[in-house]
Amino acid sequence: MFGLLPAVVAGLIVTCGAVAGAGAATRTRSARASASAVASTSPRPGPAILYAPPPRAPQLENAPGSPWHAPPILVSGTSAYRLGEFLYQDYLFDDRGAGSTYTYPSDPRYAGDAADLVEFRLKPLGSGLLIRLTYNAMIDPSLVASTIALGNSAVAYPLPWGAGAKEPAQYFVTVHGTSVAVTDAATGQPVNASGTTARVDLNRRQVQVFVPGSVVNATTTTTLRVASASGLWDTTRNQYLQPVSGAATTTQPGANGTTGSALFNVAFRFGESGAWRDTNQATALKTRDLSQFYANVDFAKLRAGVTDNMYDQNVGVPTHGYENRIYASHFEDAQGRGPQPGTQYCREPCPRVPDYASQLQPYALYVPDKPAPRRGYGMTLNLHYCGGNYNQGPPDDQALADRATGSVVLTPEGRIPCGWYWSEGGADVFEAWADVGRHFKLDPAYNAISGWSMGGYGTYKLLAQYPDLFARALPDIGCVSAETGWPGEPFPSISGPDAEIINLVPSFRNVPILSANANADTLCVTSSQLEVFARLYSLRYRYDWREYTGGHGPYYPTSEESAAFLGGAKVNPNPPRVTWVLDEAMNEPRWGLTSHHVYWLSGVRLRDATGPQGPQLGTVDAFSHGFGLANPRANPPQTTKGTSGSYVYTGQLRTWQTPTRVAATDELDISLTNLGRVTVDVRRAHLNCRVRIHVRSDGPAVVRLAGCARTISVG
Repeated sequence: MFGLLPAVVAGLIVTCGAVAGAGAATRTRSARASASAVASTSPRPGPAILYAPPPRAPQLENAPGSPWHAPPILVSGTSAYRLGEFLYQDYLFDDRGAGSTYTYPSDPRYAGDAADLVEFRLKPLGSGLLIRLTYNAMIDPSLVASTIALGNSAVAYPLPWGAGAKEPAQYFVTVHGTSVAVTDAATGQPVNASGTTARVDLNRRQVQVFVPGSVVNATTTTTLRVASASGLWDTTRNQYLQPVSGAATTTQPGANGTTGSALFNVAFRFGESGAWRDTNQATALKTRDLSQFYANVDFAKLRAGVTDNMYDQNVGVPTHGYENRIYASHFEDAQGRGPQPGTQYCREPCPRVPDYASQLQPYALYVPDKPAPRRGYGMTLNLHYCGGNYNQGPPDDQALADRATGSVVLTPEGRIPCGWYWSEGGADVFEAWADVGRHFKLDPAYNAISGWSMGGYGTYKLLAQYPDLFARALPDIGCVSAETGWPGEPFPSISGPDAEIINLVPSFRNVPILSANANADTLCVTSSQLEVFARLYSLRYRYDWREYTGGHGPYYPTSEESAAFLGGAKVNPNPPRVTWVLDEAMNEPRWGLTSHHVYWLSGVRLRDATGPQGPQLGTVDAFSHGFGLANPRANPPQTTKGTSGSYVYTGQLRTWQTPTRVAATDELDISLTNLGRVTVDVRRAHLNCRVRIHVRSDGPAVVRLAGCARTISVG
């Protein structure tokens, strides 16, 4: 079961409705839940979660019968006019106040995230204004407040109720829970605005405010300056909750030495920067001047009910380049941020509470500035390092995106800064991928994976689990166990043997690898990396293995080198030879991270998975003579040396010769180690039901031929 999904429906085809942000040349609606798999193959490559239909997300809904109808933008830091509504989409988990030192009270009602604004929208209603605020977390609506600035002024005025900041405005509208007050910005005095109301939709985490025409007349207004900022509310003093100078307490936020406004999150930040897209916000909250953050809303567009996404304008929806996007996950352990820090060191799968636990999750996407080719963009995963986030993938996204026919480049958050792409952190990768497939046309065979440090481990791990998803892989200074500091065998790793890449190297047969490493790496440890290299060497696989001079440091291959290696390579869904290690511990059905199939093999099951201390591994090596191709001969390895920018490396390169054409025969060679069952798709393996099967097994096993009503038992 998935957290919020009633049932896993692997392989379901889902027809999407209107796509937020769709309409420009680079955006093409996809008819599939994810355009990441080869439609003509079964089973489809990758885990079940990649093909799950999108879950319900109340925060993204318009309540039935409500006056709201426009779909959300889901691209952060952008605004749009849709169906007579003005929308602004904010960033997720950017509610860090005057700096990253601001922390929430520990009382779980604050969810570590209560002031995190997700969306602001506005529309005329009669002569007045209807405003809706959506938050990422809402457990107790009385504990969060927002002040909305309406109208312009020659100078910036102090926001009321102890907000500790200023903004140009004619009126300030402050709402906390169902309480709302209008203040004259110039005088600071309350305004008797009869008819002003606030309503809370706790399920959708939305607050709706009506401001009557006596404050702003929507029938005569042409352009209105609008601003908004959010913080926590002190229900005892009836004002914004003030941070204490030190660490947070149960009921007080902590500033930890930073001085500034009491506010946590400011809207209308177009062109934000920083890892959490909060640099400009933090600076403004420190100086207490929010004048730069606003939108000029065109009421003529609202009254006409037009849709204008303002494509590629500085306040509008981009069609190419970097985007921070939002998707709805199937999982929510808790609203907002997790109730405890994520555990960094433990045996995988590790029981963690995600740092970013809520249903809405962010990811970064780079879209090339070219129309999607007929078969769609490629998908390139670019995974971030331990302690990083979705805006801190390796810095070569543009080069990777612009290569060949064009590829989108995705860096998911992973929910946990050091989650090693297990459990929810692994599911996040594929949920984000599926979301991209709902908004962009993707070429199902044009996929690659890359990552740095922990992202390099994720590259190895996901490639080993799902090799039929990827054409090329580029682990950069990659750890070869989940957690750092492992020197290699025979020493046990903290993460356990099922998380060690050395056991999984045989799965890389059909995917060339460029592995960049440091020859003095004490974090991901050179000696353990060299054991992986020795395994690649002994298997005579294809690799470009590099040892850069120095320690665990910068991104070593240049953008041009990375793009040239990944190139336009496509997945071959039906290679003549399939070698795969089933690591049963990596199958996590709770998160939809399951795979018992690869290429034209399925139903792969261990014979013995009982060992409590040892790895739960089984290996299949199958070669079909039906393709009429001999096993490719490996060329002798070549010693390499060179520079990537200013970084010097030595290494080794091995390639394969073009496979020799031979007479095709209806024969299958299959070798099984600790596997009790496997199914062969004879059609995809270029065989038929009369195939002669040569089986070698270290114990009892059953080989089933799909669609042939035929099984072969050995042992």
